[in-house]
Amino acid sequence: DITLADCYMGLGDYEKVIYHVKKALNSPTKELTGRGRLYRNLMNAMRNLNYPDEEILPVIDEAIKTLPQLPEFYAERAINLCDLNRLDEAYDSFKKSLKMWKNMIARRKMRIANASKFALKTIKTIKRTAWRVISVLMVN
Repeated sequence: DITLADCYMGLGDYEKVIYHVKKALNSPTKELTGRGRLYRNLMNAMRNLNYPDEEILPVIDEAIKTLPQLPEFYAERAINLCDLNRLDEAYDSFKKSLKMWKNMIARRKMRIANASKFALKTIKTIKRTAWRVISVLMVN
C-alpha cells in the first residue's frame, strides 16, 4: 500500500492516495521505514483535495505522536496552526521544530568530524605501514 500510495500521488489521484495511506497506517504489519512518507502523502493529498485545515491538523498530530523525532511534522503543525490563526501554538511548534533541526545538524556535524578524524588516523596508519613495507623491500 505504501508503493501504491506513492504511485497514485505521482498520478494525482488523491482519493486513492488517502485510501491506500489509511490502509497502510491501519495495517497490522508495521513498516520500519516509510511511515513519515505515508503521513506526508496523506497531508499533501488532503491539501490537494482542499480538506479544511481543521481536518488536516489531527493527521499532523498523529504523525507527531507516531514519529516524534521528525522535526518536519512540528513545522507542518506550525504552518497549519498559522492558517487556523492559532498563532501562539504555531510559534511553539515552529520553535520546537527549529530546535530539533539544530540538534540534528549538530549531531551530524559531530559524526562527520569524528568520521574525518578516523579517516585521517587510518590514512596515517596506512602511510606508516606502506613506508615500513617499502623500507623492508629496499633492504632485501
